[in-house]
Amino acid sequence: MKGEIPIAVLSRYFRVPSRQFIAPDYPGRDVLLKSRITNISNNGVFISTPNPMPRGSEFDVSFTLPDQKSPITATCIVRWSTGKANDEAGAFAQGMGLEFVKITRKDKKAIERYIRDFLTAMRKKAATDRANELAQIPNMPHVEEEHS
Repeated sequence: MKGEIPIAVLSRYFRVPSRQFIAPDYPGRDVLLKSRITNISNNGVFISTPNPMPRGSEFDVSFTLPDQKSPITATCIVRWSTGKANDEAGAFAQGMGLEFVKITRKDKKAIERYIRDFLTAMRKKAATDRANELAQIPNMPHVEEEHS
């Protein structure tokens, strides 16, 4: 569609929400706690966990994307961390935002492909939804102009 931002540009900055459970593995993670990746970008991930690591911590994390066989492994640094929800309603997930500081080209490409596939699917869905909405609009009867 004319005027749309190309997928390649969007995928550089977009955070993809995890629609499926993606369990991260990292040092200090308590197996009994529910840690999960809730979104992913080309530059990092957010891990929802009740026990986030302190800001500045650096460690290796590994996870497997949906429909992938090989795990992705990256050295990450905690860029921000919340120990508990930021308001009474719990509007903000507790956890930690990680930046990839070392990742193989193969793993980086797998993340880029995952994001690109997500954005392409969302764009197709939006186009289908738009077409379905237009199909629901009743046809207007054709009115001829009167000439005096």
